Amino acid sequence: MRWIFALLFMLSACSETQRFVGECQNNNDCPVGAFCKGGLCACRTDEACKAGEVCNSQGVCQQRAGCRRNAECDDPSKAFCDIATGNCVDKIVRQGSTVSAGCGASVHCDPGFVCDATTNRCVMGCETDADCPLYRVCSGATASAPGRCLAGVCSDRSFCPYGQVCANSMCGPSGNPNHCKACNNMPGECGTPNDFCLVNPNHDPANPATGSRYFCGVSCDPANDSCPSGYRCGGVQLLTQDLCMKNSDCCAGGNAGECCPDGQRGCGADKRVCVAGEGDVRGACTCLRDQDCTIDEIPPLCAGSCGGLGLRLCLENSDCQSLPCERRNMQCQWPQGRSCMNDSQCDPLPLCVTVQGQAPFCVWSNPQAPVACRQNSDCLCNTTNNQCFGTGRPCRTAADCTLSCRGGGCVLGAACAPEEGLSCQDVR
Repeated sequence: MRWIFALLFMLSACSETQRFVGECQNNNDCPVGAFCKGGLCACRTDEACKAGEVCNSQGVCQQRAGCRRNAECDDPSKAFCDIATGNCVDKIVRQGSTVSAGCGASVHCDPGFVCDATTNRCVMGCETDADCPLYRVCSGATASAPGRCLAGVCSDRSFCPYGQVCANSMCGPSGNPNHCKACNNMPGECGTPNDFCLVNPNHDPANPATGSRYFCGVSCDPANDSCPSGYRCGGVQLLTQDLCMKNSDCCAGGNAGECCPDGQRGCGADKRVCVAGEGDVRGACTCLRDQDCTIDEIPPLCAGSCGGLGLRLCLENSDCQSLPCERRNMQCQWPQGRSCMNDSQCDPLPLCVTVQGQAPFCVWSNPQAPVACRQNSDCLCNTTNNQCFGTGRPCRTAADCTLSCRGGGCVLGAACAPEEGLSCQDVR
């Protein structure tokens, strides 16, 4: 038991003789800008350090590598601190009879000048367009020598007046008179099948100065925006082919979770809603996924006719301008004149049919120049004029007529339209 007693004695002796050794026991023992850490004073700020030293992230004072602010230069009125290098740079550089501005980088120089790193002074020239005065272009800059700022030329459309394009470094007309031209959703109004008749969001029927209800959007490629100055290349969207009268009609497969409650619109992009134009009997559902945008067929439509004449489809009297809606004389959109009580009794388009012994043709094509077909899918792309059924977009095969869903709409293409905050009146 003797060794146990000896151990106890040693532990007791150690605890009795243990005392604090170091610079501090608490923060009050340290100078201003420092605190007590493990018995040593560690700096918090530069105040705790000597002149020419800074407090680093580890709480240790170290020699300052260079300046960090103008006040650290010998005479701030004559020099400034270039924080990129930590050097104090003279504001005025004199070389013989030449006087120029001092610099540490080109951003320290006035427009039209760049910084010569060998002399730390601003010299006339440019490295990029950003070095030049407004509406001037930097020309001839290389890695070893600055270029010159030139007026009267352009490097992109932002240098040009509204409605003009930059071609061969010169501003000029776009060459297409259809940009922002008024249209009425009639075929060929805007130039080619690639172009669009777009809704004018600024249109006010009571104010002619706001422009026409629709305007032409010339087709463009977002990856290589060739629109004139004041325009941007943006996506053109259509709603789906799913017809509806209320939001619940848009619940795919009977799944109520896919659509907004009836009467609501702002449910977010993760819900389908029914959107109908003013005076339309039915609207169209928004999309949730690319599959919603396939134009395999146009849904059939069973509706009454105004006054029983079959001249205008309707569901209620308000859909007719004068004669009442004859709900008793329900007729199919196709075949025209077939009586019906619901959509399932009508045929969807496109259809490849044979009529009175003729060769099979697409029922939506021109009767004088029918499009030959063997099956309904042959009618998706009109190979006579290479246009998609239902959209009129260019195509070679039916696969070219498939659209993608983005933001609740099916992307039909892209067109030039006025930049946000501008109107056709501003840019045309």
